Amino acid sequence: MHLRWKLAVVTDVGSAPGRDAALRLARVGAGLLCVDPDVEAAEEVAREAVRLRVQAWTWQGDMARSGDRGWLAARAEDLGGADLLVAGGPEACVRALAQRLRLDQDLLEAADPACAVRLLTEAEPGAVVRLLDPAAVGDQVSGR
Repeated sequence: MHLRWKLAVVTDVGSAPGRDAALRLARVGAGLLCVDPDVEAAEEVAREAVRLRVQAWTWQGDMARSGDRGWLAARAEDLGGADLLVAGGPEACVRALAQRLRLDQDLLEAADPACAVRLLTEAEPGAVVRLLDPAAVGDQVSGR
């Protein structure tokens, strides 16, 4: 999928993986809806994205809360609808958010933000990438 001019919803942008994923998407021209429980963190990432000459919006919310997912989906709809989602957290929460955003329910999983962007460029519109917890990935690699 060509990512330029797509609306990417990226959650947990206050975390290092979420921030990195958002800015990687901005560098290839995707507009961002930056989501985090800490609105200041979301605003900081959005400001950086705007400096990269893409549009960016913020939303304060916790994706573990159903009500927050609903309001986020409504905001994305106001912006023309989400084209893709990059989210961390439990699989059930990512699937629930993808459903609210009317995106694909087949989750792609990425161990890091660079892998997430690679997966999205190879995917169809509506793709959802779940960023895996780095600690869990390390445990799987080491066989723990």
